[in-house]
Amino acid sequence: MGSKIEYIVALLAIIIVLFAKYVHIKPINADTQVATSKSIEFKDFTAYDINKSNINSIIKGSSAIKYTNKWVLKEPNIVTKDIKKLKSKDATYTDKYMIFKNSVVAIKTDGTIYKSNYAKYNLKTDELFTPNKFQIVKKGDKVVGKELYYNKKDKITKAKDVNGSFKLKNSQ
Repeated sequence: MGSKIEYIVALLAIIIVLFAKYVHIKPINADTQVATSKSIEFKDFTAYDINKSNINSIIKGSSAIKYTNKWVLKEPNIVTKDIKKLKSKDATYTDKYMIFKNSVVAIKTDGTIYKSNYAKYNLKTDELFTPNKFQIVKKGDKVVGKELYYNKKDKITKAKDVNGSFKLKNSQ
């Protein structure tokens, strides 16, 4: 009789080990769950920011997920009155910042094109920061550098290691 009980206990132990190995069980941690729990998710969406007289902006994307304190966007494309297109592969939106990552491209209505791999825009102060390399192209003129800082309100632009090539106009 002892051997049957040992056999059943061993079999149960094997089943429990196999179950734990093939079913991923995470310990419940309230802090982790609150920070990463999804509340809303959209696929292939278009969102309009509308006031009483016109459309302020349009945001399109392949997905948007709302977490407790941020939105995570995949393939966002934003259109405003000043920007014909602002897109990247990934973006994060909080109440203070909009962070664009991976192949950031902004095309302004005047034809200016900005390119970088990372851009952080402060929604409260209208400041843009790109810590890595950037490129700006406008009507044949090209500027490259790194650590671009732009303050829209004060119209201040700063950068490091700036190089440019410009298309000269005829003076005739």
